[in-house]
Amino acid sequence: MKRALASVAALLILCLGSGCSRPFPDDDLVLGLTLYGVNVAALRRFFVSQGSYQGNALSGVSGADSRCASDASNPGGAVYRALLVDGPNRVACVNADCSPTNSGDGLGWVLEANTTYYRIEGNGLVAVFTTNASRIVAFPSSSLSAGGFTASTSDEWWTGMNQDWQATGVDCADWGGGVTGAYGQGGNTDDVSILFGGAACGSSRRLICVQQ
Repeated sequence: MKRALASVAALLILCLGSGCSRPFPDDDLVLGLTLYGVNVAALRRFFVSQGSYQGNALSGVSGADSRCASDASNPGGAVYRALLVDGPNRVACVNADCSPTNSGDGLGWVLEANTTYYRIEGNGLVAVFTTNASRIVAFPSSSLSAGGFTASTSDEWWTGMNQDWQATGVDCADWGGGVTGAYGQGGNTDDVSILFGGAACGSSRRLICVQQ
């Protein structure tokens, strides 16, 4: 009996991942997952913004969060905040890969520890990464799945981070001015996903928006 229930639950999760040609979220599917022990509300999602935004006109990390809230790709039903850093207000790691740990790690950070994150894709969800205890993906020992934050190398997003999750200081003057901002690129499952290069702050890039 337990094996049968597990099989049904696995099928339901697969259906959630593929969409099953049904609207998302689908009430019957959510009910089925709940009945078989899958806490749908606990699944953490993210999306890459449909809009592109100038790095010098975000009005800080709070302004980036506001862009996530109003973006056309936001599915609603939860709070989404931008995966980018600025040093004083939002920090992933003080030291490279948060090692050694520092009391300043995770200041205002948008990822949770030991949590799997799912990309919103069409009518379904695709598992892309699981964080460690430091609330990051420790490249290169770990990597992203399913092509990365998105599968397209034409997608680029502001991050302000080095490849080891430290703030670069190259963040368009805390996302409100400046000359250059660090950005990551889609179609990559390694650290290029969070640092591909630097771009003029007057240019536009997308945002990665993470469910809280």
